[in-house]
Amino acid sequence: MTEKFEGSSMKSLEEAIRNAILQASVAMRGIDRFQIIYLGGTFREGKVNFELRVKVGQTRRARLIPEKDFDDLESNLGDVEGRLDELENGFEELKADLEQLREQHEQHFHQVQTDGYPMTSFPLD
Repeated sequence: MTEKFEGSSMKSLEEAIRNAILQASVAMRGIDRFQIIYLGGTFREGKVNFELRVKVGQTRRARLIPEKDFDDLESNLGDVEGRLDELENGFEELKADLEQLREQHEQHFHQVQTDGYPMTSFPLD
């Protein structure tokens, strides 16, 4: 089984091939060969943009990733996003706690200065 994928790059032909293979690896498993079936390009802002189409496959038997696997991946992504939200909320709580401590410190510092308590420093020997 073979499938066709496109890739492009403003940097190099090799990067364009890698981009096409990367797209193919998202949709297919067991890729072990490719063939460039179209090679062209354009000029953008005085630079070459390499464009190509590759046919990829596996000498034995390549297969498309089943829809169920994509559903599992989406479910896992949802779990990761949920955990990320939890971490972000925890981070926001820590920032709020830090701000509260900073305000308490400033109030204490102001009170010490107002009440005339001397500020001393200790050597760090």
